[in-house]
Parts: sequence; structure tokens; C-alpha cells
Amino acid sequence: MLALGGPNSESRCIHLRILKLPGPLACDSKRPLALSRLATVLFKAVNLHTLEVSDMSILLKTEPRISNILVQSCRRLVRLSIGDTDGPSLRLLRQLPHLISFSINLSSRRDQRHASSCRLKQMLKSISASPGLSHCWPEVEELKLIGVSVPAVYLTKAFPNVRRLFWRFGRSFHHTEHAAMDREGFSWKYLDYLYSDAMTICTQEIISHVWRLELRQSGSAERPFPLTAEMEEHALLSSFRLACPVQLCFVAPASAPVSFFEKTAAALPILASLTISLVPEKYVVNGLYKQGNALLSRDEVDSAMRTLCSGLKGLKAVCLCISVRTGFKPDDEQYFSHRYVDLLASISSVRLAKFCINDGGQKDCRTWRYGFVDIGGIRRMASIKGRDGRIWWASVARPVRPDTC
Repeated sequence: MLALGGPNSESRCIHLRILKLPGPLACDSKRPLALSRLATVLFKAVNLHTLEVSDMSILLKTEPRISNILVQSCRRLVRLSIGDTDGPSLRLLRQLPHLISFSINLSSRRDQRHASSCRLKQMLKSISASPGLSHCWPEVEELKLIGVSVPAVYLTKAFPNVRRLFWRFGRSFHHTEHAAMDREGFSWKYLDYLYSDAMTICTQEIISHVWRLELRQSGSAERPFPLTAEMEEHALLSSFRLACPVQLCFVAPASAPVSFFEKTAAALPILASLTISLVPEKYVVNGLYKQGNALLSRDEVDSAMRTLCSGLKGLKAVCLCISVRTGFKPDDEQYFSHRYVDLLASISSVRLAKFCINDGGQKDCRTWRYGFVDIGGIRRMASIKGRDGRIWWASVARPVRPDTC
């Protein structure tokens, strides 16, 4: 930790590589001395490569020198995270063409989220209209967005070489405009990793193929908007078709009908590994993870497992992991250890299955692993325990990436 004004703080700043500025420092315009010292530190921080600022625009307005210092002195800065999209922040961003990681987090600016997204969209539209790479960030490989609502096509023009995308709570409330596009005009042909939610993918039209797709629930107790389980299921299926992933993790309501899982299997033609977390419907819709009855009853787990395994008969994946949120006691080991083996074995493509129980606590979930093989037309099962099970799962669940990817 480097304290501003502390002993030898300015002489030590040449070794500074990561700097995170908390909100009070960036927002407090009554502390010019501290910000002046910050400018001095940044001027000497020639090895700084990561900077996180909650309110960059307020910081730049309070101490204007910092913008030029970041551009001229911090030439090794390649990772930038900001909490706003006001004019000063966007102007600074334009002067940092060699970033490899960029993040915008609007989670603390809910009332200003629409205006912030509009400002960002206008800048990105102007970039997309400019020929060549002179106005974009061709070296950015990792992009993180929280609460940002911008059509993805504009992002692909400004950040054409992104391989890892984290985008949460980007569902549009106000957009009536949808950029006319198809896969030919979409710059992200392929993503190594996408962490998002189904509503963001569908409303912002992320139409890139994805190697590994992780989807969280679209609903949130902190970011409420009208959402039903049927809407979420429809958005999930659309996301599967758009991304066509090789590895997939998603959260599903335990009440989902068999038709949803049948459509899920049909929408994933090249899937190799599937992880599904079954949770109460209100968690998926409203994000009520720790509120009320967040655990499934035994009857709900039994019903959900029968429905899921029946619907996934047409699945192509060889690895299947199912996680449920339900209570667990030490004497439940025998109850759960082989209860769903026959159901899992009925999915003919699966060679390795994992069943996990998460009781909502902080400890690791209880896990059982099974291997399946067909011998003489008969499906055989072996329970895989301990370290051998973890090693086998790790080797089988990570298919080899083809050279063409």
C-alpha cells in the first residue's frame, strides 16, 4: 500500500504497478493537496500498468494535470477500469490506444446509467463510422462492462480483437434503435470466453461464437426489472443459439418444463461440456439468492432431476455437471450418492457426470462423480472418488481446442 504523503511515497512510486483509487478520494474536491500529491506520484509511476478509478471524470476535473500525466508518463498503462462515461473519462480513453484490458462499472450509478450509456454509445458510433484502426483500441483483448447498455456491434468496431468479454446487467430499457447487422458485419467472429446474462446477450445482440459461455441469472434484487421465468427461458435458448458454445454453464429455474431442456439440447450442436445450476425460480427472476426460501426441497430436486434428464436425452455433451441448492446433512450421503445415477445414465452421450449439492453455506459443495461406458450394448457405471475423480473430470471436461479457432 502506498499512502499519499507517507514517508518516501514519491521515491517509491517508480515501483508502483497497480493503483486502485477508492471513491472518496476521487470524488472529494475539497482535498486539492492530496490530489496534487497523487499527480506527483503518477508522474513518477513510469511502471504503472493497472489503474482503477471509481469516478475518473471527477478526478480529472479536480486535478486536470492527471490526464496528461497518464498519457505522457504512464506509458506502460495497459489495464484501465473506470466508473463513469462522462466527457473527461472518454477523452482520456481516446488517448490510450494501447490498452489490453478495459472496464466500465456503472453499478454505483444506477440513476445515471441510461445517460452514461448514451454518451458511450455516441462515442462508439463515431468510431464505427471512421475507417481503419486509428480511432479504436485494437490491442484490447479483455473487456468488462457492468450496467452498460450499448448495442454490441458498436463495441466490436471500437474493440475489434476482444477475446474475453464480461458483460452483466446490460439489458436495454430505452433502446428503440437496433443496428442493422449480421454475422458478416460483426467484428467478434469468435470469443474465448463470455461471462454474461441471457437478457444482455439478446437485447444487445452479441452474435459471436463462443468457446466457453457462463451465464448468470438476468434478474437482480439490486437491479429490478420486469422478468418472468418464461422470459428468462426464452432468452437463454436464444443465447445458446447465438453463441453455439463448446462449454456452457448456466443457471436454470428448477421449475423449468421438459420442453425447455429438449430445446436446450437441440440448440447446442457442438457442446462438449455442460454445467447446470438448478435454483428456485425467484432467484432466477429476482436474484433473491439469500432471501427467503432459497433452497429446494427434496421433492423439488427429485422432480427437477427427472424433468432435466428426460429433456436432455438428445444432448451432445460428453460431460454433464448438475448442481442443486438444497439442504444437506451428514446422513444424507447414502440418500444422494446413487439416487440419480439411472437418470444420468439415460443421457447416452454423457461419459462423465457430476452431481453437486450446495446448501447455501460458504463451504465447498458436496460432490459425486460417475463414469459411464457402453459395453456390449449395456451401459456400465463406475463411481469415481477423490483425487482420481477430479483429475478425470479436468481432463475430459476441457476438450482440445482446434487449431482453426
